[in-house]
Amino acid sequence: MIKIATKTNLIILSILCLLIYSCDIFSFAILINKTNEDIKVKIQYDKESFEKVLKQNEIVPHLKYLAKKSGTLISLDTVNLVSEIKIEANDSLNIDSNRGNKPNFKFIKNITIFTHDTIKLNSREKIIDSFKAIENRIFVMEIK
Repeated sequence: MIKIATKTNLIILSILCLLIYSCDIFSFAILINKTNEDIKVKIQYDKESFEKVLKQNEIVPHLKYLAKKSGTLISLDTVNLVSEIKIEANDSLNIDSNRGNKPNFKFIKNITIFTHDTIKLNSREKIIDSFKAIENRIFVMEIK
């Protein structure tokens, strides 16, 4: 009888955890190319942060997935974890998503955006400051 009660409690606890976890809110950081030209974005990722949550052999496939999800991967430096991504005119690139109220960019060291001017975001603070909330939990940086 004790084993049945323990299993029942475990099932109830699992369901409660699942319900609580599924109610978490997510936020997104999106880079929007509002120009009439393609632009190139260079993102240097933080290897140490990735190694805390992914196995070594999972990092590069994950970066390829991120780049192809909303842009065109031009190149990927697998040693330094730097990706170059093309964003077509009037298109966008999802830069970060996070469980919580706003993106934290914990996997990104810096971002360089190549347009008619070069925009360098050399720290997480500059990256965070560059993305402005436009809707509930949607943060954007527009390139015009």
